[in-house]
Amino acid sequence: KAAPDWPRFYRENKEVRHLVPHRERAAVFEYCLNYMESEIRNHYLAMVEDSLSVLDVDGIELDFMREATVIGIGQEYEGIAVMTAFMRSVKAVVSEAEKRRGHKIKVAVRVPSSPEKALRLGFDVLCWADEGLVDHITVTSRWRSVDNNMPIDLWRRVLKGKPVTLAAGLEVLMHSYDPNGGEKVFNELASAAGSICAYLFQGADAIYLFNYMDRYHGVGDGLCGGVEDYARLLTIGGSYDACLAETRRHVVTFDDLNAVGMPEDRQLPVTLSADRARVWPLASNACYRRIRVVTGEIPSGRRVRIWLGFEELEGFDRADLSVFLNQRACTWTETHLATSLTEKPKRPCALCYGVFAVENDGSLPPVSVIEVGLAHGTATVVWAEIEIL
Repeated sequence: KAAPDWPRFYRENKEVRHLVPHRERAAVFEYCLNYMESEIRNHYLAMVEDSLSVLDVDGIELDFMREATVIGIGQEYEGIAVMTAFMRSVKAVVSEAEKRRGHKIKVAVRVPSSPEKALRLGFDVLCWADEGLVDHITVTSRWRSVDNNMPIDLWRRVLKGKPVTLAAGLEVLMHSYDPNGGEKVFNELASAAGSICAYLFQGADAIYLFNYMDRYHGVGDGLCGGVEDYARLLTIGGSYDACLAETRRHVVTFDDLNAVGMPEDRQLPVTLSADRARVWPLASNACYRRIRVVTGEIPSGRRVRIWLGFEELEGFDRADLSVFLNQRACTWTETHLATSLTEKPKRPCALCYGVFAVENDGSLPPVSVIEVGLAHGTATVVWAEIEIL
């Protein structure tokens, strides 16, 4: 059934030029229009041309993350050349508009979080940069969570020498894996500052805020906190040094966009159990799992803590749990039981949290590894973050 806000073009084409013509559609993304159909590409190219004929703008953005599934199933490889040809057509339209307007018009794109994932979904972003088809590249997760493990450093290396601006997309939602029960956890100023520090440290030129709407005037979603925090984020969000000085939360999150043939990009949840010691002759019964966290610099004198969220605390004795940060033992100092829902919780509710003190002598690296080990029993870690106070 067509929604009232669907445009006429989609209504006319959703049954004949969508991604899954060969069977009944079983997921929402399967209703997306297929760019392998020339009618679809021509329609969106005409939209670009119409916009530039009416508006005198400094640039346009092609948001391929709404949605990134624009190539039919099994057509992804041949779709790479098709999408590059489409981008060449867009660039030609933009060049003509530049001549009419007498000034540069930049082309920006929002694309998946890694070069490989982008390519697997049909977007040869590196080729676009090589050919000068784009001026600004925003890499991002889709929507359900900010992705704090995007390979910004890899993007920086492969784009070296190319005249493009690299931006990191900062989504407003923050989850360690698929949200449970529909609960939404939103970034607050501290967690947003943490993500920005990680992105800028790895080489991002800019930060792209997505869905950070001014909900304090009754519009949409936004940052968790008051209007003062929102203004503060807009003030410091482009400065590494300014965000470095803030209270920061570096939360382990995930990328909510998958590509066929690639493993899902998520570090959590992890299940700890000593059972494997029954079949492996190991020196320790503990089973250790590792979690990577990018923080940027951690100055001496700052208080550093690790938060770990467990589904429950009954399955193990705390004395049997070992936590290390970069080979340094951490001490369980606090326990928090988050059981009450608030309008915008800063961490998932109904979890049990252990807080661990970290020694900080000024030598903590900008990319850390948390090790969690359990000698007896079982435990599931579903939340992890490094907090810098």
